[in-house]
Amino acid sequence: MALILWFVQMRKAPTNLLQRRDCERAYADARTAADTATVDERRPLLGQSTDTLTCGAFRRTGRLN
Repeated sequence: MALILWFVQMRKAPTNLLQRRDCERAYADARTAADTATVDERRPLLGQSTDTLTCGAFRRTGRLN
């Protein structure tokens, strides 16, 4: 059972890292409050499903550096 859980978690880890880095880059490029608000509503990695958290949700939960 532990092996199955580990495998499922490891499959998702690279995607989570890419999403986090995409949001961090977008916030770093934001120059104004309006830019930041736009990034807040954005979903990382274009083409992701609608159940993916927005960059603002990542920021509010403390998942971004």
